[in-house]
Amino acid sequence: MQYWLIGYGSTCPTSSPSGVSNWHNDTVDGQYDCWASSGPYTAATELPSNLGNVLLEGITGQSGNDVAKMCDYSTDQCTALSATDFMNLGSSNWTYSEFNVFGYGGSPVGPSQANFNSGTPIGVEVHLWDTSGNSDPATCNGGGYTAETNDLTLVSGSCSAGTGYMDFSESN
Repeated sequence: MQYWLIGYGSTCPTSSPSGVSNWHNDTVDGQYDCWASSGPYTAATELPSNLGNVLLEGITGQSGNDVAKMCDYSTDQCTALSATDFMNLGSSNWTYSEFNVFGYGGSPVGPSQANFNSGTPIGVEVHLWDTSGNSDPATCNGGGYTAETNDLTLVSGSCSAGTGYMDFSESN
């Protein structure tokens, strides 16, 4: 998980909780942003032909934690990373979520785009709870902030959102 403070300023926070990197400064489109990452995290290895059985899930603010989870329903196994919800993202402070499969940012071996075989489907879910376990409303927004990409396209009409969730499908 990577946390961004968009337009925060040229001086980032000086401390971060255990399990999250120190804040780093980045300039994007002339504005100063700050970012920090939780980790390290190693996901299970999946064959591209099995991606139709994989569910990626991001949960923020559930019982005071942010969770990134990947489940392989062909084996009924899930792996997850949890970090303290130190930014209280599940409350009224929540602004945007961007959760997907992207290429590795800053890769020295080429572009930071994840490329998939033709016809590859991926489903993405984001669940939103506040620190008390109450659901927060969500809406679909076609924008994004990350410089990393993939070669998938949003499946027309697949994005749905409501109280506590947002999900969509992609394919190429």
